[in-house]
Amino acid sequence: MQLKRLVTDGYFPVVIGKAGHVEVRGLTEDFPKACVVDLASDILKLPRRNRYGVISQTTQPIERVRALVAEIERLHPESEVRFVDTVCKPTKDRQLALRKLINAADAVVIVGGRHSNNTRQLVETCRAAGKRTFHIERADELRSDWFNGISIVGLTAGTSTMRETVEDVLRRLEEIARNRL
Repeated sequence: MQLKRLVTDGYFPVVIGKAGHVEVRGLTEDFPKACVVDLASDILKLPRRNRYGVISQTTQPIERVRALVAEIERLHPESEVRFVDTVCKPTKDRQLALRKLINAADAVVIVGGRHSNNTRQLVETCRAAGKRTFHIERADELRSDWFNGISIVGLTAGTSTMRETVEDVLRRLEEIARNRL
């Protein structure tokens, strides 16, 4: 809907996200000339236009999106760039909470599907911060030896991960901690 408004208003459509992702395909299917930007190098492939209308896949880290929008503006100073923030609030909230968790924990367990973009973004954020990171889908994947020498373990999950799954992981982490005492 946001992309359609931008196109109707005369902006060239740009979507920040993973090419081929189901959401990105859904956003661009009505706009065959739309460009998908995943990396800063993708911006170099944008055709020259007077106006760019930019939206994002809802699961992208907002700081990453803003950095890519700034790069579009830098590389196309003669163009008007209009960005409409379409990153969903739960994704933003988890990303903000993760930054706090990274500062407080020695390691972080992230629960979510291996193909979930927002879960992968959480994993990438942790790893980029240099934090020991364990990406799992289920509690039975946890191994107690992962936590040797670790005092504080943080726990988070992708937005589509079921509460029950996270609770199972928490119980398993508590069990591992009890067995270490």
